[in-house]
Amino acid sequence: MLAGIGIAGLAAATAVSPTDARAAASQDWSPFVLVTGLLLIGLVADDDGLFAAAGHQLARMSNGGVCCFWVPPPLSLW
Repeated sequence: MLAGIGIAGLAAATAVSPTDARAAASQDWSPFVLVTGLLLIGLVADDDGLFAAAGHQLARMSNGGVCCFWVPPPLSLW
């Protein structure tokens, strides 16, 4: 569902302003900027307790102390 919303947004942006959409898609970011952004997102998620909540949910779902945490392949490549 989220991918569909993203594709619809891409189509709308391209229809409204193709030049701006092309310029936005062609932007290059250095790896340092991308890693910094991911670290900041992780800090905010940690402050909000997202990781602790996910850990508690996984612990509740485990059987006999064994828990499987599976990340879909497309998400694990981010």
